[in-house]
Amino acid sequence: MVRIADLIQISGLDKATASSLVLSPDTPVKEALFRMQEMGCDSIRVENDRVIVLSKEDLLTGLLRELDSAQAMLHSLQNQVEGGLADQLDLVQESVRALAQTEKSKLEIAVNNLSEGLIILDRSGRIESANPAARHLLTKGQNNPLEAIYEVLDQLEIRDQIKKAQEKAAGKGGESRIKAGNDRMLNVRWTPMHDEWGHFLGNVVMVRDVTEQYTVETAKSDFITSVSHELRTPLTSIQNMVSNIQAGVAGCISNKMRDYLGTMKSDCHRLTDLVNDLLDMAKLEAGSMPINRCVTNLTELMEQIVEDYSPVAKQKRIQINKKIPTWMQPVYADSRRIVQVVNNLLDNAIKFTDPDGIIQIHLYDNDNSIFVEVEDTGIGIESHLREQIFSKFYQINRRSGPGSQGSGLGLAICQGIITAHGGSIWVDGDREKGSRFCFSLPKCDSDVILKKHLEVLNSQTGSRGDEIALMVLNCNSHNSADMVIGLFGGLMKRILAERNSILVDEGDLAVQMNDSEAIFVLCGRLSHRVSKLNKMIRKIVGNHFKKKWKEASILPMVGLGVYPADTGDLLELVRIARIRMKPLL
Repeated sequence: MVRIADLIQISGLDKATASSLVLSPDTPVKEALFRMQEMGCDSIRVENDRVIVLSKEDLLTGLLRELDSAQAMLHSLQNQVEGGLADQLDLVQESVRALAQTEKSKLEIAVNNLSEGLIILDRSGRIESANPAARHLLTKGQNNPLEAIYEVLDQLEIRDQIKKAQEKAAGKGGESRIKAGNDRMLNVRWTPMHDEWGHFLGNVVMVRDVTEQYTVETAKSDFITSVSHELRTPLTSIQNMVSNIQAGVAGCISNKMRDYLGTMKSDCHRLTDLVNDLLDMAKLEAGSMPINRCVTNLTELMEQIVEDYSPVAKQKRIQINKKIPTWMQPVYADSRRIVQVVNNLLDNAIKFTDPDGIIQIHLYDNDNSIFVEVEDTGIGIESHLREQIFSKFYQINRRSGPGSQGSGLGLAICQGIITAHGGSIWVDGDREKGSRFCFSLPKCDSDVILKKHLEVLNSQTGSRGDEIALMVLNCNSHNSADMVIGLFGGLMKRILAERNSILVDEGDLAVQMNDSEAIFVLCGRLSHRVSKLNKMIRKIVGNHFKKKWKEASILPMVGLGVYPADTGDLLELVRIARIRMKPLL
């Protein structure tokens, strides 16, 4: 704040009568100007050691001069501060650069000294960098150029695997085991990189030599396989001999001996199951388990499994409830292996469920997969154990000593079988509410299902010597797709739900191609069966459209092709049946 005393240096008048406004030298200039404006005077009188008269111009001029001086001082201070800050900033930047360089050097040293190979791929799959371990593992030289790594990656199809895996599961990494040159086995694991906004930047690829581990695993698997085969032969002989003795082939046996033989036979079965599990596990680890896929009706499969297990559950006073649809699109899978998985889950559910408990089997489809659930009211599984139970030889709540707890391989085998089918298996539940094991199988395109089934029938026609009929049920409509789905979709479900009364041969099949078309395949003596199927469809269609026929303007049609009367190529039956389409009603 500028005072009048600060402006006293300005010469003024010494006449006391020059102004009627008298102010103290300590009065602020701003206040003096305000008082002058208020009283309407042009000057003030300041009484100090001497009397000084200052005009308004003197005050303003002095004020401006003080402001100029203050501004110059402020500018000088600003230059000093800016110079000091600049020096400090330079020091800070230099320190940051030195620190960053140090950290970068540490990171480079760490990466270059990794025993695992590390490769950075950009968005397009081009190699940005590779550490010496990666160059050595892939090209047997630490200083080889990136072009040499490109060639090896493409030869091993690593980049193609990463691209295909990311197309199926965007944003997720993956892992693969690849056999490289010189009988080396490499484990390749990749992880996608994203920035803070989620933009894809590329992949980090880790390459590790697992040749020794693979050799040990192979030797172990070979040993288990050899021992299992050696055990299987005497076990089979023992079972046969025990059965013969029980049947009285060796003479009469006492009741006590019969009990001993029953125990021996039960133990033989248990050991046989253990040997089979060991063999299956060895095959899965070696990637040699045969998966013989065929068109499989899961609805009938699950119904048969429930029927087979009902006596065992009833003996333990356990109720098995089922929630299985009357019809579901067939899948392309190994039915024997799927039965093995469900049997294992049901065995565990019965084993760990107390009497008067409940087991529920649920089969349903959702989006592109079909799901099977086995839920029980047993002891349950704690959450921290759920990821471990699919490990080999891992068991929970195992009682001491030998018994009926099994080998601990069942769930590991189930996981291997479902994974080989392209599905997944998991467990959900807690100790209070029991457990729910679920697995999924990918759906297969209807055209593929039909083609695979006809290919199998085509390979069997010589041995079966049967006729084969293919009937196409189709619906042409000028209405909207929603109306077709609403009217004809419900009709399709009703027809397919009644298929069991017609499709009785193992070669029979019903496939829903889309919302407006279904195809039926009949094998054996056709005259009566084709007529029966046609009558059934006519009856259901007639009842379904009795009231809505004119409103819907939907024209159901059927076409029929017969092998070998119409063609010697089963795959041609579909085309012939569609050409012969005619109104159903």
